[in-house]
Amino acid sequence: MPQATWLLNEDLDGGEFTFGTAYGATANFHFSDNFGVGADIIVSNEGQRFVNDGVESTIEVSYLKIPLLIHFNSDPNTSIPFLGEVGIQFSSVTKAKFSVDGEEFDLTDENGKTIDPEDVFDSSNLGAVLAFGPGFFIGDHLMLTTMIRWDLHFNDAFSDLGRTLYGTDDFKETYPMTVGLRFGLKYTIGDGAGYD
Repeated sequence: MPQATWLLNEDLDGGEFTFGTAYGATANFHFSDNFGVGADIIVSNEGQRFVNDGVESTIEVSYLKIPLLIHFNSDPNTSIPFLGEVGIQFSSVTKAKFSVDGEEFDLTDENGKTIDPEDVFDSSNLGAVLAFGPGFFIGDHLMLTTMIRWDLHFNDAFSDLGRTLYGTDDFKETYPMTVGLRFGLKYTIGDGAGYD
């Protein structure tokens, strides 16, 4: 999934979205032709780019995401049904990196001690996810899916340590957000409308 990513915060001046990627797998169970429930497991590479006074800095962070979803679709007897999903998402930081002008740099505290980049971020977060788009049958049980996917974290991305690095007590909370185009292959086990 190619995606645009943001770290939404009014105090992070000069911020621009960055391009990232995500990949994963999904499984769901449909209890009718039009509705079901499921879960994904996704590895998502995100961040944001900043340009201030000609200096470019980048924050990169990778998340392991587990969305719990309600699935819905239009009439599965058509060759191109409309698909959708909505739900909540649990996220956990797996990796982080800070760069200036393309060069990775180490973070240090006031005592000169090196800080692990992952410790700058809250280790887990909760958010919402929404996705929708068409599916294309390419076999009796095989479908190509193309969906626009949006997600947003509810809680501050930075840990207490991360907030203190910005040197201000009123540093606003930061909310990661992504918008991506998800491509997938969906294989259906069992019979039902749309499946011979």
